[in-house]
Amino acid sequence: MNVKIHRGASEIGGSCVEVRSGGKSLLVDVGLPLETGAVPAALPDLAGSDDLLGVLISHGHPDHYGMANDLDPGTAIFMGEAGERILAAAAKHSRSRAPRATSYLRDRSPIQIGPFRVTPYLVDHSAYDSYAFLIEAEGNRLFYSGDLRAHGRKPGTFRRLVDEPPTDLDAMLMEGTTVGREDPALPDEHSVEAQLCEALQSTHAIGLAMYSPQNVDRLVSVFKAARGAGRELVLDLYAAEVVAAVGNRSIPQPGWEGIRVYVTRAQRASVIASGDFSRITDVRASRIFLSEMLQHPGELVLTFRPSMVTELGELLNDPETLAAWLMWPGYLEKDGGSAAESLRHLGIKPEVFHASGHAHVKDLRRLAVAMQPRRLVPIHTSDPEKYSKEFDRVERHPDGVWWNL
Repeated sequence: MNVKIHRGASEIGGSCVEVRSGGKSLLVDVGLPLETGAVPAALPDLAGSDDLLGVLISHGHPDHYGMANDLDPGTAIFMGEAGERILAAAAKHSRSRAPRATSYLRDRSPIQIGPFRVTPYLVDHSAYDSYAFLIEAEGNRLFYSGDLRAHGRKPGTFRRLVDEPPTDLDAMLMEGTTVGREDPALPDEHSVEAQLCEALQSTHAIGLAMYSPQNVDRLVSVFKAARGAGRELVLDLYAAEVVAAVGNRSIPQPGWEGIRVYVTRAQRASVIASGDFSRITDVRASRIFLSEMLQHPGELVLTFRPSMVTELGELLNDPETLAAWLMWPGYLEKDGGSAAESLRHLGIKPEVFHASGHAHVKDLRRLAVAMQPRRLVPIHTSDPEKYSKEFDRVERHPDGVWWNL
């Protein structure tokens, strides 16, 4: 089996790996680079596009699936079922087109794709329904970690991977987002919940929660913090549709006590344009309107984005408003700092409450020790040269170069 990292050997994002065996190819992720510059990113040149059997999508983040629509029509796509539903729900609120799966991945249920036997492993990550892969062909065994962590709300998946690892690995491609990075983030999701709850309890004003609803763990943390502070969580229609698409009734969603839904002007216009009024009907019993929010702002936590500033008006006039930034701090100043500036001109300074979606280095060490690969290959990292200081049996392979297992 031959392997080529098309992108990701020395950058975070844009992950794309090709494996070949018996004249056939399989892609593992087909991500959009996080920084594309002035020239749009192009799909990597494949060794034998006519022999491409399909694409394994590890999870629903654009830096892992974002170029799937650039593939030839009819290319087989393998991904998680819940992950597909979440992306389809999110696509209703953007101009993006969600990938459609040819076949769904199931935890530790092998599938045969030509000469490749692929076993998906469900992992803990900030994207719901994420997978790592064991890929076997010609007697070789390659493990691809995808993006994973041990400190989210599903830590049992990481413990199981460490306690029951695949063995006899010729190589492991292991993500290293946090390698070489000083991360000021909180240690885990429970810390996010606790600190946000404490902050909400210290103000009489509304709480604004800025997070991606596709990060279901974070949505749960916000909900639990809101309830702990005696407040209701207000979702917008986007968040309500995404969380309903998860298909897990144990996840907070419309119909739960403590969950309300605010439909923004833009979302109302989108529903009218689509003619699909069932989207409003589905959340009718949970709806809340601006007039009600103005009556008791201190009892609410609102899922918020800067585009909502104008329509919310006087709801945001209280300088005690808590603006909780619940994503990577680097995004706060991205694009000229529009998110921060939209609040600062109201006298509101965002506060960061965040736990990384990626494994801490100490947990990556646990994984590498448990797996015992003959070669550990860095991927999804901006600092691959530091791998050798943290791990044993490291073997670096640059983008665009074939290597043999």
